[in-house]
Amino acid sequence: MRKQEDGKIVDRQIVQAERTRVLQLTDPHLFADRDGRLRGRISWQTLSAVIEHYLKGSWRADLVYLTGDLAQDESLGAYRNLRDAVDPLGLPVDAIPGNHDDPDIMHEALSTYGLCSMRETSGWTLIGLDSRQPGEVAGRLGPEELKRFDAVLEISSGRPVAAFLHHPPIDLQSEWIDRIGLEDRDSFFDLAHKHANLKLVVCGHAHQAFDHSEGSIRVVGTPSTVRQFKPGAAQYELDQQPPAYRRLEFRADGSFSTELVWVEQ
Repeated sequence: MRKQEDGKIVDRQIVQAERTRVLQLTDPHLFADRDGRLRGRISWQTLSAVIEHYLKGSWRADLVYLTGDLAQDESLGAYRNLRDAVDPLGLPVDAIPGNHDDPDIMHEALSTYGLCSMRETSGWTLIGLDSRQPGEVAGRLGPEELKRFDAVLEISSGRPVAAFLHHPPIDLQSEWIDRIGLEDRDSFFDLAHKHANLKLVVCGHAHQAFDHSEGSIRVVGTPSTVRQFKPGAAQYELDQQPPAYRRLEFRADGSFSTELVWVEQ
């Protein structure tokens, strides 16, 4: 639902529940060719294995967040493969673009998904933010997306907020990755601290796990469903950690919990 809030348009979906569980999948880097390889691994197979691992467990999500770099080759076929993998979960899906995504093709192929939308559920507001810059690896929200973020924080006064975006808004002590993070992170946190209701930021992009506190804001990063980068490396270097996904639970009392799940191949 699109609603006018103080002259600003905000995508809004409202669900009443005591708790909301979110499955986060990030950086699958799919190709139109299901045999396409990313750094030696077939990305379609690793994503399928991650989803199979989730389905074999007892924990069940209410919502899926896909946090960017959904396609590697920016093809319609890659996004169709993504739908073939994710749609059988039978869950609402929110998709967020990464630097490898083509927004026009993505919107065409994933038109039934939420696209950087706002959801109010279980006492929380969940918001997807678009940090993609055309032709750039690093991220930037820019004036319009920051304005939308400001509006969401404002209308969510009194409710905790969780933001999902592709690019990490913090340094990870990895020189080459820190050069391609969120460039306007200071503006992002200025808005967050002004409203004081942002409690959690969930990212992808870095192909590694991290868990950081920025004052009262927790910032977590989820590894890729394909290959990982070595934490702390000054230059590009692969890690041998397996694919992963994240489980989150948001509760009506304002609390939340999260768990990272590694999927051995």
